[in-house]
Amino acid sequence: MWQSGMHEGTVKLSTGHLLLRDGKIMGGEFIADMNSISITDIPSHEPVPRRRLRNHLKSEDFLC
Repeated sequence: MWQSGMHEGTVKLSTGHLLLRDGKIMGGEFIADMNSISITDIPSHEPVPRRRLRNHLKSEDFLC
């Protein structure tokens, strides 16, 4: 059974870079390809909650 509020999945990065100083990350930037979202914690036999979460994560207001 899946929980609301906590989810697992993957998203691919389109581009990105890290700024390193003495082997430590000091900054950087990346662009996530939101079309590549894959939800891994809601079973595939539950397509409605998977679709709702995916649509929510891809909506314009999610990361604003």
